[in-house]
Amino acid sequence: MGRLIRMARFVTGMLFLVGAVLAGPVAVRAQTQDDAAGKVLESSDQVIRQLLERVEALERELQTLKEGQARQTPGGAITTPPPVTTISPTPAQPQVPSPPPAAASPAPPQPLAPSPAVTGPPPEPGQPEAPSSPAAATPSEASPPAEEERDVTRIPLASVGRGGSLLTPGQFQIETRLSYSHAEISRLVITGFSVLPLIILGTLESERIKQNVLQPILALRYGILKDLQGDLSVPVVYQTQSRIRLSKEVSNLVSEEASQFGLGDIEGALTYQPLYEKGWLPDLVVSLRARAPTGRSQFDIYKDMAAQGPFVDVENFVQRLNAEGLPIGTGFWGLSGSISATKAFDPVILFATVGYTYNFERQVTTIQVTSEPAEGGIRLFPHASQQNVKPGDTVFFNFGFAIALTNQVSVNFNFSDRISFKTQANGSQVADSSVNVGQFSAGFTLAITPRVSLDVSGIIGLSPDAPSFVLTAGVATTFNSIRDLWPFKN
Repeated sequence: MGRLIRMARFVTGMLFLVGAVLAGPVAVRAQTQDDAAGKVLESSDQVIRQLLERVEALERELQTLKEGQARQTPGGAITTPPPVTTISPTPAQPQVPSPPPAAASPAPPQPLAPSPAVTGPPPEPGQPEAPSSPAAATPSEASPPAEEERDVTRIPLASVGRGGSLLTPGQFQIETRLSYSHAEISRLVITGFSVLPLIILGTLESERIKQNVLQPILALRYGILKDLQGDLSVPVVYQTQSRIRLSKEVSNLVSEEASQFGLGDIEGALTYQPLYEKGWLPDLVVSLRARAPTGRSQFDIYKDMAAQGPFVDVENFVQRLNAEGLPIGTGFWGLSGSISATKAFDPVILFATVGYTYNFERQVTTIQVTSEPAEGGIRLFPHASQQNVKPGDTVFFNFGFAIALTNQVSVNFNFSDRISFKTQANGSQVADSSVNVGQFSAGFTLAITPRVSLDVSGIIGLSPDAPSFVLTAGVATTFNSIRDLWPFKN
């Protein structure tokens, strides 16, 4: 019995000893695992802090680039540079290592080294990533972002003198334009003096003239060679005139109406661009334009009146004059030369034109007046005569600017003036025959499609010789070739 008790005590002691021996390594292993997990979490926190610091630094660099780009943009306009799209490595997620043997402790993972290809923020959603490049290591070495393209001259302005560009070789453009002008004139005149101061009749009158002109124009343009363009303008004119006059010879007001419809003066031009904008130099365009006297002029009216026989008196002359209609042409050949300069300051285009028109002399029919004594005074007799007449030459200029609101819409403003010198008849200057037409215009151009544009403008007269106002609207269609007009293409 005593032996059994001793054996039981021995076995119990051995079991306790074995349990103690086995429990020691398990506790040590558990403590080791806890220490490793703590080191891994600490390393992960360090990697996250480094990534956050890199993101903040990149945001500061991007803001600096934006500010620099804004300072370099002409006119102070801010253009946002496109984001630099490079591959930025995604930090690997630290993994908890497998429990090491009891005798060894796991080494903490090393933080990720910064990538030399990171030069900007992550790409926008849907944007392709650009391959990394060592050349983009720093913002100073990276290529500057391209500015947003805004080429104002892409808007197909019909008029080169208002910032437009020439057609390329082979291109063909058709423009249909409608112009309406209104003028009112109040003056003290001599009977029969309507348009030109060559009619000298002698009876003083006070008159008020209202004139309306509706003018459809067909303009054709063709790119002949590089930097060379040809133009042809064919106007059709419908003009009405209302005149109310008060004369010494008539006790009541006299109202007279007249109108005329027909072909105006046809013009043709060659336009050449010898210089393109570079640095401070502007685009330079020179133009040579010829005018043909295809419209019925005041002298044609006098010729038709004279063919009807001698005038009985002044009143008979006025009646014939009103019955013959109105002039819609100049009656003279003319040759104009001009030079236009255009300079772009995105989104603004400045333009200016200066030119000179020479009018050729020709023999025309005019009205002369003779007089003879009569009871209580003199009696006037108008009659037709032939004279060599040369209209005064003209100096003209305009300047203004166009602003591109978008790549499809621009607005333009300009001032123009035409100064015509005195007319000469048989070598002598005609009194009060000089003309000064000053105008201010504002309008807009809309690129409806890449080939079709709409041009609308309003003009206000600034001088007594200018119309009160003019409204103009035109649609220009550009074709890559004249063959595009042929409806039966292969």
